[in-house]
Amino acid sequence: MCVEKNLYEDPIWAKSKICIVPQYINLDVKLTVEENLLIHELLYKMSSSLIKKRIAELLEIADLKEKTLKLKSFLKDLKEEF
Repeated sequence: MCVEKNLYEDPIWAKSKICIVPQYINLDVKLTVEENLLIHELLYKMSSSLIKKRIAELLEIADLKEKTLKLKSFLKDLKEEF
């Protein structure tokens, strides 16, 4: 099936169709852990209610619920623990 779409006008649609697999860990250290999770869940077109639920669950599992540090600060703190 061939669908004619302008990939420049709808890049999220295009990315969702080609199954992007990053070569490197693509976490943005300028964002919080929660913001990084949000970006990835939006790429998978999850509903906003499911996104909120899943982020809360993942932060709870990783014991990060109370932490709102930028990822760079969080990783620095984590490194100091070990």
